[in-house]
Amino acid sequence: MISLEQECPTTLIAGVSPAMIALADEIVKRGERVVLFFRTKERLREVMAATNWAPGSVLSLAASVTDGKQVIKAFEKIVERSPRLDCLIYNVGIEPDTAIKEVFSGAELVRVMGLNFYGFINCFSLAHPMFKRLGRGHAIVICGAAALALEKQPAAYAASRAALQIYLRALRRELVGTQIVPTELYLGRTQTVRGPRRLSRREIVTGVLQVLRSRPAKYVIGKS
Repeated sequence: MISLEQECPTTLIAGVSPAMIALADEIVKRGERVVLFFRTKERLREVMAATNWAPGSVLSLAASVTDGKQVIKAFEKIVERSPRLDCLIYNVGIEPDTAIKEVFSGAELVRVMGLNFYGFINCFSLAHPMFKRLGRGHAIVICGAAALALEKQPAAYAASRAALQIYLRALRRELVGTQIVPTELYLGRTQTVRGPRRLSRREIVTGVLQVLRSRPAKYVIGKS
């Protein structure tokens, strides 16, 4: 019988972007396995058609992180493939430029909290038992640098990110003494002679790989 240590290391990436696809490439090149959560089957088919991953190296699943039942079904498929999970990278969220700014509403708060906060809870609550069985684990939550200055942001966005930050810091305290590490990762900007610019795909991938190696509590790529 194969032990967990003998199983292939596995990273789950929830929320697929061009940078996360490039990150998945790097992880696969190391001989490890990747699981990708896509919001829709259409997006899943579109991305998978454009990649050239070896069979078995990437498991792609359509699941909405805000739907607990869909997340459970997705994790059941992950466990069918392998009971080992080493890392959860949560790249799902709504940033201020896509949140309603003019009017605060209960519906908007529910929408933003669902993606920025409860979606992570849905994923982590199922990843955590897998981390415990392995004896270690790493949960990385990726946010924009706007989350570092919440008092300047729309109310729904600020509330969701503040809840997530407090939850992660309390979780980190409760996990002291274990090898399970929650990391807050913020994507800033790069300063150039022409002014600040968005991070490139390569800069994001390089930063995330550094976080995977060093497992910090908090990390900012670029300038906040």
